[in-house]
Amino acid sequence: MNIAEPLTLLKMELQQGVLPQIIDLLTSALRDGRPLHEVEQGLWDLVLQVGRRAVSAFLDSHGSGDLGDTVTLPDGQEVHRLEELHSRRYVSIFGVFVLQRTV
Repeated sequence: MNIAEPLTLLKMELQQGVLPQIIDLLTSALRDGRPLHEVEQGLWDLVLQVGRRAVSAFLDSHGSGDLGDTVTLPDGQEVHRLEELHSRRYVSIFGVFVLQRTV
């Protein structure tokens, strides 16, 4: 996967999914006479979904962090990459993510 692909997919998802949902939310709220606090709650829920999806695309764009078979540390020591990826938990304001990282 090319590093820009997750961001391209995010753009399409926002244009085709989230933006129409916002317009639908506002249109139905006006039509039904919903109170502002309900409109704000609906918008907040959508903002959280967008934030989670955006962070996910950002993380996906970085890949696993693989720098090759060996890496030279600042002290000059050369270390070898482990074969398998390792899971790392990351907690964001948008939820928990599990990253597959090269070690």
